[in-house]
Amino acid sequence: MWQAYTWIRDGKRGPIEGNLRSFWYTDVKPVLSRVGLAVEGRKYTELVYDVFVEMVTQHRLFSYRDFGFLDEGAHVRAVGRTNGALILFAEKEGRFELVREIAREHDATGLALGGYPSSLSTEYLLHALREKGALDGSRQPSGQAVHLLSVVDYDPSGYWIEREFAEQMRAFGVGEAILHTLVHPKRLSPERVQLSRYELKKDAKTANWLKETGGIGGEAYGLEADAFTKAEIGAAFVQEATPYLKKPGPMEVPQGWEELLKLLGEEGLRRLRALSIEEVVERIVRMSAGELLELERRLRERLARGP
Repeated sequence: MWQAYTWIRDGKRGPIEGNLRSFWYTDVKPVLSRVGLAVEGRKYTELVYDVFVEMVTQHRLFSYRDFGFLDEGAHVRAVGRTNGALILFAEKEGRFELVREIAREHDATGLALGGYPSSLSTEYLLHALREKGALDGSRQPSGQAVHLLSVVDYDPSGYWIEREFAEQMRAFGVGEAILHTLVHPKRLSPERVQLSRYELKKDAKTANWLKETGGIGGEAYGLEADAFTKAEIGAAFVQEATPYLKKPGPMEVPQGWEELLKLLGEEGLRRLRALSIEEVVERIVRMSAGELLELERRLRERLARGP
């Protein structure tokens, strides 16, 4: 790992341009095989992942970005600017659209972990937050707080997923990672809880979780995050985040946009200024060909009439 890092740093080889598993195949597995060590089985690849975490977060010898690894979490991440340090995250990728929409309403950050949090993806998330100005640029503890608002299953796995994510934040130098659990039986009526709960496996992991959380009525039952509607998650987000929400500032108008803003009129100008440039571009990109043609037609008509 150290040799690969120094060679990439010194320009002796190109970046990995793959994921951690790609690095295992290209740099680690062939070497271990040549010296007669076992290379088959998950425990060997996981050992490589563990050593990366140690070198990156404990010893801080380098970063994942130094290797050129793919940012595998980019497609399930939407970073806010004004309230970017308020991170609404889902355990499952299937709920990314939900958390992204809720986060966007408040210029906060929406994220899906896709299961157990990845140290590599957490590093890229923090880099994106710093680039956006939502966090300062230091990797050292600064006292700055990040609020993590979780949409994970109310069960032992969800419990440890959200806590591991908070711990990764601290390992990467966030001064304070404050956890807010949104999926909880207290947010549903007793009737809804009774209908949605499911029995948990009786093992040590569940026993420890029950001791920490009280389960549901003191019994080993869990709740899926999917049992909560978008409206319920949105209301829980607002309740938890309100003390920390900041009002988005006015949009800085890029050079050359003045004529467009005149054409949009007073109401259009007000709505446009409430968005960031990134959000404006994202909305345009998501428009269909027909919608773009209609927008062009309307702007041409206004241009012909004058503002």
